[in-house]
Amino acid sequence: MRTLNRAGFTLIELVVSFVILAVMSGVIAAVVAAAVRSAAHGNHLLVAERTRQSLQLLLTEELRDADAADVLSLAPDRIRFARPVGEAVPCAIMSASMLLADSAWTGVRAPEAGRDHAWVLADPATASWIESPIAAVAPDRCPDGSPALRLDLAVAVPAAALARVTEPVELEAYLSAGTTWLGLLGVPSASPVQPFAGPLASGTTRFLLGTGRLDASVQPRDDAAATISIPLRAVP
Repeated sequence: MRTLNRAGFTLIELVVSFVILAVMSGVIAAVVAAAVRSAAHGNHLLVAERTRQSLQLLLTEELRDADAADVLSLAPDRIRFARPVGEAVPCAIMSASMLLADSAWTGVRAPEAGRDHAWVLADPATASWIESPIAAVAPDRCPDGSPALRLDLAVAVPAAALARVTEPVELEAYLSAGTTWLGLLGVPSASPVQPFAGPLASGTTRFLLGTGRLDASVQPRDDAAATISIPLRAVP
C-alpha cells in the first residue's frame, strides 16, 4: 500500500507570513497616507494661489483706468470704488440730460439706469467733475441725426468735454458659515454678495490707499499673507 505524503504549512511559516503581510500593509498604508497628504497640500497651495490671482486680476481689471478719486470709501476689510463702464464726448447736453453718440461710446457695456453713475468733466482747466446717478437711459439722436443714447441725470450739468460712466461696487471680506471669503456686490444692491475668492484667514484682509497705488493684503487660510499693489493714475 502506497503512503500518501501531505504537504502543508508549519506554524512558524504561518507566523512569518502574517508578519510579512502586516509589514506590507503598514508600508502600503503609509504610502497611501503620504500620497493623500501630498495631494491635499498641493490642492491647498493651488487654492491659495488662485485666491491671490483672483484678487489681483479683479483689481487690475476694475481699476485699470482709475485714480484715487475713484476710491469712494475705504475700510480695513472693504473698499468701495467706481468700476469703469465707458466714456464718450457728449454730442449734446440739455439741462439734466445728455446725448452720447453710439459711434463715440467706448466701454464694456451700455449704461444702465439705477445701476450706473455719470461723471461729467465740466471744466478741463480745473479738472472739475460733476457726479450724478443715471435716472433713465433711452435711445435718441444727436443734433446731426446719428444714433445716440440719452442719459437722464439726477442733477443738471453744464456743457461737458467728457462724460464717464461708472458703476459703484464694493469689494469686501465677509463671513459665511464660519468661513471668510472675498465678494463683490453692486451699490446699492438688494442681492447678496457673490463670493469669488477664498477661503481666507479670518480678520486678515486689509485695504490701504497709498500714494499712487492701492495695496490689498490677503491671506488664504493656513497660508502666508500676500500684498497686491495696484497702480492708480494721478488725479488730473
